[in-house]
Amino acid sequence: MWEAALTSLSGAADSGENLGLGLQFEVTTAGRVGMRPVLPGYNGWVKGGVSWRTLERVFRSHPHLELLLELRAQFQSGPHYRFYVDERLLHLDEFPTRRVWDVLLEAQQTGLPLVTTGRAAEPVTVRPEPVGFAVHAGREGADLRLRPVLTAGDTALDPARLALAGDPAHGVAWWDLARGKPVSLHLAPLARPVRAEQVKALAEPPIVVPVADEPRFLRQYYPGLAKHTTVVAVDKSVTLPDPNRSTVTLVGRLLPGHRLELSWEWDPPTATNPRVDELVTDPRYGLTTRGKTVVAGDVMLRVLRELVPRLREIPDVVVDLDLDETGYVETTEAPVVTFSDQTDGDGKRDWFDLAIRVTVDGEEVGFRDLFVALAREQEFLILPSGRYVTLDRPEFHRLHELIVESLSLHDTPPGVLRVGRLQPGVWQDVTDLGELSGPAAAWLESIRDPGETPRVPPGVHATLRGYQEDGFAWLATLYRHGLGGVLADDMGLGKTLQTLAMIVHAGADVPFLVVAPASVVGNWVAESARFAPDLAVHAVRRTGELAAVAPGTRIVVTSYTLFRLEYDEYAAMPWAGLILDEAQFVKNAGSLAYQCARDLPVGFKLAITGTPVENHLAELWALLSITSPGLLPRLDRFTDHYRRPIERDRDQQRLAQLRRRIRPLMLRRRKSEVAADLPDKQEQILELELNPRQRRVYQAYLQRERRKVLGLLGDLRRNRFEIFRSLTLLRQAALDVALVDDEHQGVPSTKLDALAERVTDIVAEGHRILVFSQFTRFLDAARQRLEAAGIACSYLDGKTSRRTEVIDGFKSGTAPVFLISLKAGGFGLNLTEADYCIMLDPWWNPATEAQAVDRVHRIGQTRNVMVYRLVASDTIEEKVMALQARKAELSGSVLDGGDFASAEMTAADIQGLLD
Repeated sequence: MWEAALTSLSGAADSGENLGLGLQFEVTTAGRVGMRPVLPGYNGWVKGGVSWRTLERVFRSHPHLELLLELRAQFQSGPHYRFYVDERLLHLDEFPTRRVWDVLLEAQQTGLPLVTTGRAAEPVTVRPEPVGFAVHAGREGADLRLRPVLTAGDTALDPARLALAGDPAHGVAWWDLARGKPVSLHLAPLARPVRAEQVKALAEPPIVVPVADEPRFLRQYYPGLAKHTTVVAVDKSVTLPDPNRSTVTLVGRLLPGHRLELSWEWDPPTATNPRVDELVTDPRYGLTTRGKTVVAGDVMLRVLRELVPRLREIPDVVVDLDLDETGYVETTEAPVVTFSDQTDGDGKRDWFDLAIRVTVDGEEVGFRDLFVALAREQEFLILPSGRYVTLDRPEFHRLHELIVESLSLHDTPPGVLRVGRLQPGVWQDVTDLGELSGPAAAWLESIRDPGETPRVPPGVHATLRGYQEDGFAWLATLYRHGLGGVLADDMGLGKTLQTLAMIVHAGADVPFLVVAPASVVGNWVAESARFAPDLAVHAVRRTGELAAVAPGTRIVVTSYTLFRLEYDEYAAMPWAGLILDEAQFVKNAGSLAYQCARDLPVGFKLAITGTPVENHLAELWALLSITSPGLLPRLDRFTDHYRRPIERDRDQQRLAQLRRRIRPLMLRRRKSEVAADLPDKQEQILELELNPRQRRVYQAYLQRERRKVLGLLGDLRRNRFEIFRSLTLLRQAALDVALVDDEHQGVPSTKLDALAERVTDIVAEGHRILVFSQFTRFLDAARQRLEAAGIACSYLDGKTSRRTEVIDGFKSGTAPVFLISLKAGGFGLNLTEADYCIMLDPWWNPATEAQAVDRVHRIGQTRNVMVYRLVASDTIEEKVMALQARKAELSGSVLDGGDFASAEMTAADIQGLLD
């Protein structure tokens, strides 16, 4: 009796019709999972004897028959089913709905054997827990890495060993591999349907979002992604925002004419933010938090200066401004106002018409725009470049008052200030600029009495060479007659000594003002103590020190920066003359330094530079307009009459005419002409083939930047900074691609390899070397490379503190190599202790490189000098070398050839000034 009771509890039938039945699963070679009914055989489960179509005939009754028939019915209801389809194997991916998983789970729970194929059939597991589709967010370096995955619990499934059911997919099967065959088959439903594009993404490489684009991904793409799938941070450095929080984005798009279009993007669209509403609706901005608004002028600048920073402090608020490279930045430089005399006639009228020109930090301000802004009492004025200036400054207030006063008295054109002779108050307001007058009257007076040839005074403690005596005499003659000039001798020929001799000879009661680069100020003090110890010298190294100049001082030395910052103080003092050392610092006629040098009220001005022309003839014009105003026509006429015909058309007649005009007031001697005892200098260009890995990366950047630059050439003026940045990137890639992107750290640098090899050989022979580069990061990499090879180095760039100590350390020390940035070491150094010079990268201006080489090849050098220029073949560096050649040709055509080597001024020379 007990046996029967147990049988009834287990549900087993004893009718004899409950034959063995199983459900077998097979992973096909195509990666699909199919299932079929099977019967037990002698060596395992067999396919013969039963199929999906013969189930009812084989089994009149069976505990699992209904479940299998339901599986068949579900399959036949799908879009893939046709009556003639072979039903021996029903594939899971053709079941139309997820109800198949309920049936399979019930079959497993009620004891239907679920097995794999083969003699050693393994159980198949149907999991009740759904498999989830998620996106894992991690890091690949600093970048964000997004990888779509299917996860069963905490396990990410391998997309190469799984198959999906349905389209869209509603379930998944996955397995392990043993001897290349699937084993351990698992089945489970999906937590939510997975679309075909999501399925495809499982097998694709991870999506990498660059670190620079991560904020945009989180702002624009993450909310939508998080709504449709689960995004999981698998790296502690990844922080994902809550997708359920509302966000607002302020999008700003720059329009022509310095206007800004502002629009708001709310997510969700119905969201609100009281703090944003309170800020934005301030009447100062005139904005709303819905729709678009275009702002300009003061409102736009207040939005950028005040509103945007405060919005960025509010959580869930994103500000996306599409501004150009410069953005809108306030310049704090003082405006420079000049008045150019426009009066016609003989100058005996009772009034003068002065054309007004306003510049801010070298940028010209449109007068009409400025006057309208002042009349409307605007807070700001936007300059053409996008920078802006605050109008609440005393200079603008005084100018506005002058204009209003003038307009009330005279009917003058816009931009013209009419000033009467008997208006001392008005003239007092413009005394810092005044009226320019040409040198013609003074020049005619000077030629009537040329005077005796000056002699070097005994107060000069040096024996001058013959050409230096000639230079001193030329300078003394200029000073005596109140004429300015340009001393343009080659670097290293003693221009400072010649000038000091002129100052001693002048014997003035008030000091000469010497303006030089900050790094050269100390050199003037040292040279004065050495060659003219009787002259009292005062160096101004900080603001406010000018007032400390003691009576009896004969030379005041200051930097260009301090001269510009404290121009009014310098203009208020009496000076015997203005001397501009390294005068290429004032070659830009639009710079404030140029304007200060031009406007300083002093009767004698001297420019000292070995490179009076570096890029174009307007630089030469700028120097002469400071030292000899009136010698050349104004810049636009100079451009039309001289610059364009000479530079563009190579007009030899105009070139000869220009040389005659400027020759009496410019003295230039070449080392090859006047310093016969100077050792030889040999120069060699070393062409280097980039190694294959560097070449591949360089070519990739070249193709990209070429396309970019070609698209920018349509508006060269506006895009010049972007174009220059692309060219600089290519120049860096020719040196070391790691300068462009740190991910290329493993790519060897051809130039560093060549430098290490050559320096090792040179040092072994007992020589000392200067190594120049304009890129300080590459210069530092060169130092590390050489020091790793056991070569001691000194180092100097613009950030080096205690510059003098570093230089003296090399001069007196034993380090065989001195690495110097081109900007920091292009002037003001005497390093004749070295006899080799290596230029790591060619610079645009040959004159700048020549100055660097002249740190070694100058008076005092006793050994032959060797110069190596490293040039990467088939790169932008070859183009730079060609550009250097063109610029050298221009400079040589104007300055060389012997015409400027004579210090003697003849009557014909003087007459030529007046032709």
